Amino acid sequence: MLSFQMIKVQGHGAEHSISYWFWKLKKSKMVKVKSRMETRAMRMKEKTQVIENKIIHFFFRELF
Repeated sequence: MLSFQMIKVQGHGAEHSISYWFWKLKKSKMVKVKSRMETRAMRMKEKTQVIENKIIHFFFRELF
């Protein structure tokens, strides 16, 4: 009876750890994708900022 319980617990533990690792893997992938998207957004922001600065600079030069 006791040995059967031990096996059951071990089996459940293994199953849990596998699903946990899958979840961790998925999460890390999501984090990677998210960070990639964020860096892309940051780059786009920087580009637009540079363009805006150029336009403002140009306007100021033209006006004054």
